[in-house]
Amino acid sequence: MGIRDGGILGARRRPASAVSSGSGSSDDEEDGSGNGAETMVGNAAETGPRGVAELLRRHPKRPEIQRRGLRALRDLAYKGDEERVAVAAAGGVAAAVHAMNRFPADSRVQVGGVKTLAHLAFGNDVNRIEVGSSGGTAAILRAMAANPADPELQGEGCTAFTNLSHNCDRNRKLVVEGGGLILILNAMQAFPGHPKLQRQACWALLTLAANDEISRVIAREGGVGAIIAAMINNADDTSVQHFGCWALANVGWGQADVQRFAREEGAIEAIQVAKYLALVVLVPLSSWMILLMYI
Repeated sequence: MGIRDGGILGARRRPASAVSSGSGSSDDEEDGSGNGAETMVGNAAETGPRGVAELLRRHPKRPEIQRRGLRALRDLAYKGDEERVAVAAAGGVAAAVHAMNRFPADSRVQVGGVKTLAHLAFGNDVNRIEVGSSGGTAAILRAMAANPADPELQGEGCTAFTNLSHNCDRNRKLVVEGGGLILILNAMQAFPGHPKLQRQACWALLTLAANDEISRVIAREGGVGAIIAAMINNADDTSVQHFGCWALANVGWGQADVQRFAREEGAIEAIQVAKYLALVVLVPLSSWMILLMYI
């Protein structure tokens, strides 16, 4: 069930390429400027994902290598489906989870780990199941719970939940049972005027709501109100309006009691605002369809 149940690849950052020669320092030395780490990771990346994963395994105590190595794995995974499979096969999921577990207070490692897991879970059922069953979901949940004031991490966590939950009821349940739904709603409440985060959160909710039982939990925990608030507070943002409309659709799809509750919360008014704004074709198209469902 569900109108749209898709994943998000996310934005690509510049490659972690080498800029100088040298072997770098040992685990016991200070990272300093990070130039040695950049060189080491760049050289490893030239050999492919196995080289990067092996480098991360050899230097578990160096946060700069972990940060740059995770970015290198993301750059490799971004190239396409085959590359995502290769990165996962080389140990990319374990590398991200281990880095996040080793450096729980390093926000850059946490964000990098969440992004890497989200990239690997995109568009591949085998990868997303591995992320869910190998501690990836739990690592993302811990990162979001420990960094509630970081909008980037919160948003990337929502994106990771979207990619993990696409076409995978098992991961949907892992996310919700682990407290992911509450974390999403808390992030939406904490950053009401942050359109990117609100868009990421709405997309996560619509993907989780592809499960009928979970859609009821979303409504019961305040998800309908959170979606409507996102649309109201970001009325001029195309993506928030679009994904907000579809999130309302998935939460209420085929469930008269949830639709009735959504109407009482102001869903029709919010969808009508999105329709009449007519920012792009996607907004009026989705809003017309959803209005037909709710009226």
